[in-house]
Amino acid sequence: MDLKTLVEKHETPEGKVFDMVIQALIIISLFTFSRETLPELSEKTRSVLRIAEAVIVILFTIEYALRIYILIIGIGIVAIPAGLLASALNKVRSDEEDDADE
Repeated sequence: MDLKTLVEKHETPEGKVFDMVIQALIIISLFTFSRETLPELSEKTRSVLRIAEAVIVILFTIEYALRIYILIIGIGIVAIPAGLLASALNKVRSDEEDDADE
């Protein structure tokens, strides 16, 4: 199993687990945020909720970074051959223009 399969392939067992974990984190995040706004909470409970929220935000940031990393790798795999092809076609066109000028 590679990173791309884990993050992007929703039909694989690993992808389903990854998606379910992210969805669970979203629900937990909503719950902690809404509970944190209640006025009758003790300072200890507020502190625990803030820490939980910070951990969840860090996990979301890691997930987002993984998606960007996978995107950049995917673009790199396409962009490098495309750049080589564009460079070669540009060279051929330049050579044809030089031949036409002579």
